[in-house]
Amino acid sequence: MAQKLQQQLKELGSKLESPPASKDALIKLLKQGAACLSELDQSPPKPIVESMQPLLNAVVKPELLKHQDREVKLLVASCICEITRITAPEAPYDDDVLKDTFQLIVSTFRLK
Repeated sequence: MAQKLQQQLKELGSKLESPPASKDALIKLLKQGAACLSELDQSPPKPIVESMQPLLNAVVKPELLKHQDREVKLLVASCICEITRITAPEAPYDDDVLKDTFQLIVSTFRLK
């Protein structure tokens, strides 16, 4: 189970490294990412944390953080919230990235 989840996390991270041009394909990947992350406990073992790293890096790329589509923004925010929960009490990103992620999360509350 853990092995399969690790593989899924790595694959999703690598696919999101160069996000697909299709909005539907991007949404599908982000939904899978949010689902995988929601299965993880807080402070998982080191191999899981390492397998999360590509996904962790991919979701905060500017093209995802500043995406124009509401559903993409919501899913990116969802992934970031899960990542923050999993890595707590350690911050998953540096201060500049965290500032951008919090702005995204707050902006999702304004979406209608």
